[in-house]
Amino acid sequence: MTKNLIFIVITLGLIASIIFLDVPIVQGVLNMRKEITNKQETLIKKEALIKTIEKLIDKYKNSEGVLKKLDDILPGDSDVPNLIVQIEAIAKESGMSMSDVGIAVSDQTEASKAEAVRSGGSANQEKVSVDYQAVAIDLRMSGDYAALKRFLQAVEENMRLMDIESITFSTKSREGAGSTFEFEVVLNTYYYIN
Repeated sequence: MTKNLIFIVITLGLIASIIFLDVPIVQGVLNMRKEITNKQETLIKKEALIKTIEKLIDKYKNSEGVLKKLDDILPGDSDVPNLIVQIEAIAKESGMSMSDVGIAVSDQTEASKAEAVRSGGSANQEKVSVDYQAVAIDLRMSGDYAALKRFLQAVEENMRLMDIESITFSTKSREGAGSTFEFEVVLNTYYYIN
């Protein structure tokens, strides 16, 4: 019986020593497993973020054509020489003969302040943020009514953003050829301020 008792005590002592000695090791293993799981979740999130960034980069690369078109619609500077060439080409294709071109770059900030004053505010009270400026173009052209219609349609369909502010005309008679109109067209085009 004492042998059994000694065997039981030794067995219980062994079990107790294994438990007390191995509990910190087991706890450390459990903590490492938890940390590994957390790191794996973080890695999965970072990989998903990298995939999202790669998709955005691909979208950006694929949309460079769209961005170029937007730059053509609203360029980053007034680009007056190219603007004159565009308008001359439109006029020529429409059958209009240009005699004079006047260009004025207006300050939209000042115009916006003036609009604020007209609407009841004051220029000092209201800070207006404007990201674009207008270029006013005064054209003197001659041609018939059909040519004017073609010119206006071409301006409307032009890639660069333009709007007609005013049109005035007068007649000029030519012998044997009927009457020709003299047109003064004022149009505005815009550019983005960086």
